Amino acid sequence: MKNRFTHEYMESKKSRLEARLDVKKAKMNEADKLLASELQQDINRIQMALWRIEEDQYHLCYHCGVPIEEELLELIPESLLCSQCKCREAN
Repeated sequence: MKNRFTHEYMESKKSRLEARLDVKKAKMNEADKLLASELQQDINRIQMALWRIEEDQYHLCYHCGVPIEEELLELIPESLLCSQCKCREAN
């Protein structure tokens, strides 16, 4: 499956998040620390997606190995799980 979200797109998104994180780290209060933590989590998810693209595993669910629905990848390009595994994880 070829997704419209290319390696370059994910690298660009990662860079933008890292830049936001650097700005926030310069002025750390409690709210900023929370945002920085959330941004770091987003960066980590994108880094995992980049690795999965390089390993040709991007389109496969990290838990069960079935293809992740294209609609889900369009909505959340850094998704690691198919919708069924995502639902199981939420419960």
